[in-house]
Amino acid sequence: MLIAGTKTLLIIVLFTKAGFCQTSSPNFSFLNKELESKEIVLLGEPDHVSRFYPTKIELVKYLHEKLGFEVLAFESGIFEMNLVNDLLQNENINVHEVFQKGLFPIWANDDAMLPLFDYVLQQRKNGTPIAIAGFDCQPSGLIESKELIQEFQQALSKNGIYEFDPALKLLEMQLNLFKGGEPTIDEFHLLEELQNRISAINSLSFYSQSLRSWLSLFKNCTKSKTVNRRFKASDSNVRDSLMALNMLFLQSKKYKAKKIIGWGATGHFANQLKYLKMKDTDHLDFKPMGWHLKNKLGSKVFILSTTSNDDEPNSLEQDLTKADIEMKWISGETLKQRPIKTTCLSDWTEGNMADAVDGILFTKEKEVTASFSTQKFIEGVIIDRRTRKPVSFASVWIEQYSQGTASNSNGEFKIPSNQTASDFTITISCIGYVTRKLTSKELNDLKGSILLEPENRFLNEVTIFASRINTKEYVEDALKAIKKNYQQEPFNLEYYSKLISTDSANDHQYQLESIIEGYYEGYSNERMKTFRLTQKRETGINFLKSNGYEPWPPFELAAVDLITDERKSGILNKVNLEKFEINLAGFDKFEGDTVLILDYSLPKISNRVTGYSTLKRYYGRLYLNSKDNAIVKHQIEVDGNEVDFSMEITYRKSGTKYFPYYLKSTRTNLLQIKGYKQKVITSNEIFVKKLILKYPGKFENDMRLWNPQNISYNENFWNTFYDDH
Repeated sequence: MLIAGTKTLLIIVLFTKAGFCQTSSPNFSFLNKELESKEIVLLGEPDHVSRFYPTKIELVKYLHEKLGFEVLAFESGIFEMNLVNDLLQNENINVHEVFQKGLFPIWANDDAMLPLFDYVLQQRKNGTPIAIAGFDCQPSGLIESKELIQEFQQALSKNGIYEFDPALKLLEMQLNLFKGGEPTIDEFHLLEELQNRISAINSLSFYSQSLRSWLSLFKNCTKSKTVNRRFKASDSNVRDSLMALNMLFLQSKKYKAKKIIGWGATGHFANQLKYLKMKDTDHLDFKPMGWHLKNKLGSKVFILSTTSNDDEPNSLEQDLTKADIEMKWISGETLKQRPIKTTCLSDWTEGNMADAVDGILFTKEKEVTASFSTQKFIEGVIIDRRTRKPVSFASVWIEQYSQGTASNSNGEFKIPSNQTASDFTITISCIGYVTRKLTSKELNDLKGSILLEPENRFLNEVTIFASRINTKEYVEDALKAIKKNYQQEPFNLEYYSKLISTDSANDHQYQLESIIEGYYEGYSNERMKTFRLTQKRETGINFLKSNGYEPWPPFELAAVDLITDERKSGILNKVNLEKFEINLAGFDKFEGDTVLILDYSLPKISNRVTGYSTLKRYYGRLYLNSKDNAIVKHQIEVDGNEVDFSMEITYRKSGTKYFPYYLKSTRTNLLQIKGYKQKVITSNEIFVKKLILKYPGKFENDMRLWNPQNISYNENFWNTFYDDH
């Protein structure tokens, strides 16, 4: 049953057979009476994912063509999207690139949005333009902060204002800081003085509003940056109030007398949430943007929530999905009749949804189920040309997509690809082999079977380094080169991890597969890094959990990657270097360059140096690129009283910087299981799947985010992307 109780919730069935968002546009005439008197219609989406966009694009078309809405305002920077609107006036533009300049990448880089971008351009050519705007206080898009400041400065100059260069320099710095972290300098009085100066000048009203929005955001970020806890919905209160003020400015001044379509998340567009039951309770103090707009404009604002297929038990979405309904409209009047359970706000929400939205539009997106069978992969197998044996753990990288993986123990690789571009170059590299680059056509011609040529070692190259007899100089040079060789700006990495734990006494085995997101402030041991699990799949019984232990896959990410070791332990801390014995073990080839192999050991065990206690032996091996002094591989082996482990990490270049792409480890622990100490062997392989350099997402350092027990199993995800693991 959809609704508890004896009464039936009346929902009008609009389409039962006709396909949605295919060749013809759907008829939304049922919305005419609801929307014809509205000045702002907020089109919400549960999450920023592709499957919700076709419905919203068709709604935009209908609102523009049938109901006279002339402005499309995105949940993206108010200043940046205004520049996008100006750029769209030019002829012979690449409309996709123009939107990328201002729109958040979650939309700008999603191919599902391309029909909307093309529609906007076509409407301008037809003489029925739809203006583009933004209402977010956060900086967005690819436009450099310098360009924004230049635009700001030109507007001031036109109005005879020249004396605020220090304020503009501070503004540029804060915009850059926000894109890479959070504002940190409390000199906002300079910006306040500029804001006061231009607030009364009509021709600068848009610049005044943008500056007011930025300044309030920066102040709030500086004020709250020391808070070390999980993000709560109410932490967005300042941002939502600022977004509402920006939308009110667009409605009353910038686009006065024009009707506006808002595009963003339903969570921001919603009205009051405090009377609803949700997964967490932190929404009770949250005042969304929609709440502010409703308080100011009342019925002139309409909150239209889109939603789609979902398997949340007893939800509106599950019932409609099971009934194979193409589309249904649930009006505000209908919502008032009975409480419902829905996922239109992302997480499940239960209660009188009329308090939150003015209507819910459900559409069955066929792409959701179809994608499970039509998901595209770039795949193949890597083979040693001479021995015809598989090449394990080779790096496979597609520069155009910033995506890659490592081949498994059978030489096989598989990269999920949602990219529309069919032309790409794939790079395959492995220590001991000649690096090979193939075009997509060449890979297709080879049927995915790639032969790698073993690299002959050149013994005479030893003489190149013979004059440098102090092996510690090699490591010193590598340490000095870290900031040059590794990314110093924030970035994200996405990993696939497969962890297997075996109880040696009872032969019990437990496998945990997980998707891990990493956020790095930069790549050196002065910078913070945090991890979180986003997906998991468990096979077998977790015998460790019942005995008080928990396998956490990111342990290897934190322990072996000493370049970003916040504890500053191990050989990659120059303070520790003198305590190690280091020997030149030989040479190899990696991606065409000579690699020095250095073996090291710690004669006198010290937990201050190693970061571990009760060890008997600690040693490792470094592979250093002789060309740029980069660490391309690092191995560590540790013998302890109750734990032994070996770990290694391999790095490769993306552009001009090195990033990790493959990690593996084996740990043997003596654990107390059912009253006896038993050996538990845990192996872990971690492959880097995605690298995000532009506008990386930041998340807090919360140990709960590492814990697999806090993650739900998503069967559709694993069946789609990792069905053969």
